[in-house]
Amino acid sequence: MGGVISHNESLIAIMAYTRYEISNSRDIISDPLVLEFIDKVSGHKYFDFEDLTQKKYIKYWPHISIHRYENEDFTYVFYGSQLVNHIGEERTGYKISELPNYKHKERFFNALLEVLNTKKPTYGIGNVYTPGKEFKIWQQVKIPLQRNGEVNEVLSFFSFSNQT
Repeated sequence: MGGVISHNESLIAIMAYTRYEISNSRDIISDPLVLEFIDKVSGHKYFDFEDLTQKKYIKYWPHISIHRYENEDFTYVFYGSQLVNHIGEERTGYKISELPNYKHKERFFNALLEVLNTKKPTYGIGNVYTPGKEFKIWQQVKIPLQRNGEVNEVLSFFSFSNQT
């Protein structure tokens, strides 16, 4: 398992990954909630933030993070409560460049940039250990997000389960 690196003693969640896989195929996803979300948002050329604010999507908000690309970096503009619960910290307002683990931030930045450049979703699975929390398996989809006619954000939908 990868080492745990402390960003700041006041921050809890520095994650160690033993598996991290990104694919262009949804076939790697098996989590029912992630599949349900994928089905809800498919059929749009670009999923629009205005659509996301509709009542039928509210139940998904706790599992969502939104990253905006600006000044050659990604900023967390939203970080859902389920992510805070599983990861152990609120990241809204953070920049990817501020993440402490170089390998993780480079991989994460490139995954987000791929979604923006291709305007196509990516799917991911992996596991994560956050100090003081259980070892978790995660599954996710990242999709380009349009706001005010511009596609410069990436919406990530995550689901976590206990490692068995």
